[in-house]
Amino acid sequence: MGIFDAFKSTLSKYSSTLKGVREQIDRIEIEIEDIHFAPIAKEDVQSAFRSWVMSEGIEWRRLLGDRLSALRDQPIAMNDPERLAKSMHDHGLLLLGAMPGPGQVFFEPRLLQRSLIGMFEEPISKAIDAALDGLEWAPGAINLKDRQAKLKTLNEKLAELKAKEAELVKQAMEVGIDPSGIEPGA
Repeated sequence: MGIFDAFKSTLSKYSSTLKGVREQIDRIEIEIEDIHFAPIAKEDVQSAFRSWVMSEGIEWRRLLGDRLSALRDQPIAMNDPERLAKSMHDHGLLLLGAMPGPGQVFFEPRLLQRSLIGMFEEPISKAIDAALDGLEWAPGAINLKDRQAKLKTLNEKLAELKAKEAELVKQAMEVGIDPSGIEPGA
């Protein structure tokens, strides 16, 4: 047994340990990426759309109350159908959130969308649910709750492994060994 055999054995063990840690880091990073890009569960998509439809409906009803209050304060318009129609048009009663102009209402498509959702919230929700039910959903979908839990666990493990890797590199550098050439799988 030569004078450097113990050093060679120690260096080999160190190299193997560092490679193993780096391989685990690579595997976890791939797993994290896979989770980030995994298909979303149908229930989460349905929940997101329901929340969006409900939010649009709530906003439309709020704006409707504001507009009706404004019309309520114009009692003369209530006795004159033409004046009422003009006030409704000028106030953008159906396209709530529109900017009234002289004799016209300027609006964005989003405002029309909000108004339609506000007026037909339930049938729109049912139509979206039916459309989502008719889709083919990819296997391997992960719901948001499980996705967050898995990512939390993996990120904690990744932080531990990166700390271990940093400590191994620091130890090598302290004795004059550059571990940068030690790659996983090499």
